Amino acid sequence: MAKDLSLVLPCYNEEAVFEESVGRILRLLKATRYDFEILLVDDQSRDRTRELMRKAAAKDRRITCLYHDRNRGRGRTVADGIRKATGRIVGYLDIDLEIREEAILSHALAIDEGYDIAYADRITGLKPGNLLRHLLHALYILQVRVFLGFAHGDTNAGCKFFNRKRILPVLERVRDDHWFWDTEILLRGYAAGMRIKKIPVVYLRNDRKKSTVRMGADAAYFLRKIMAYRRER
Repeated sequence: MAKDLSLVLPCYNEEAVFEESVGRILRLLKATRYDFEILLVDDQSRDRTRELMRKAAAKDRRITCLYHDRNRGRGRTVADGIRKATGRIVGYLDIDLEIREEAILSHALAIDEGYDIAYADRITGLKPGNLLRHLLHALYILQVRVFLGFAHGDTNAGCKFFNRKRILPVLERVRDDHWFWDTEILLRGYAAGMRIKKIPVVYLRNDRKKSTVRMGADAAYFLRKIMAYRRER
């Protein structure tokens, strides 16, 4: 049966954060009036993530597990969850909770208010260990603004919510299966004339999870994707 809210949690080697994060998310959602479901989508983890997923689903019937037969990329992982979801509102959140679980409520409320897309705009503080990451993030936002004409802040945060019925046709036009997916689905929704709301959120680095960011390679990857999207338009 259709739900009010579907939350997609993309998973890849999440053993270190899985149980605490899923517990926090469940406590929050149980305190709301939403009839909800959680879709855990694993992209071929190599640790105990799948075992923990199965245990979580066995404890709560509102949790569904999906498993990729090979590593397909973060974007494809989220997209497969959205396609499987039944909620009139569907969203995703990175399971490390560097954007806290409370963001679910503000984003879902925006969709309830009539927006088609609500997306997180991260507020980050400079620390001695994150200067390079902070500068690369600022550069990416500038590149999206200059080359693609989207001047509305952070497109790449791992927290976006949608009117599911409205986003499905847009989803089928998204080409990237990896990290550019977050930006591409927002850009395609914007080009389609959807009502979009930007929501500022505090971003706190979770030091318990090993970063998958590769500074030089990721910067080159994103620039290639931006220019390819620009040529397509």
